[in-house]
Amino acid sequence: PGGQTAFIKEMNVMAQKLGLVNTFYTNPIGYSEPGHVTTVRDLVILSKEAMKNPEFASLVKTQQLTVYSVDGTKIHPLRTTNELLGVLPGIDGIKTGWTEESGECLVVSTTRNGRTLYSAVLNSPNRF
Repeated sequence: PGGQTAFIKEMNVMAQKLGLVNTFYTNPIGYSEPGHVTTVRDLVILSKEAMKNPEFASLVKTQQLTVYSVDGTKIHPLRTTNELLGVLPGIDGIKTGWTEESGECLVVSTTRNGRTLYSAVLNSPNRF
């Protein structure tokens, strides 16, 4: 209800509740535009919260899958852009990204020996 504008407003309310003090959303998909900002600190906090959701955690750990059109006639093989999944032990996902303004980005969690480490890299010449 309320469309995109209301959704973005709720994103900013949730950001405040999570303590993302340097994040402000102006669109729901991460496109660069004036006022749409975040930091590595806030991305790590957001990622830790998102990984509490088992469905999200499973999805971001997926290396590849195939989806089909409703009528079954079109096949869409999908493969992660996270080159670390399946290569480095313990990598749990989370997100790759790129915009002209922020460059190559990566938010990742790694679990080893019962401990999880979160990391975010922005504007990298080689995020992996």
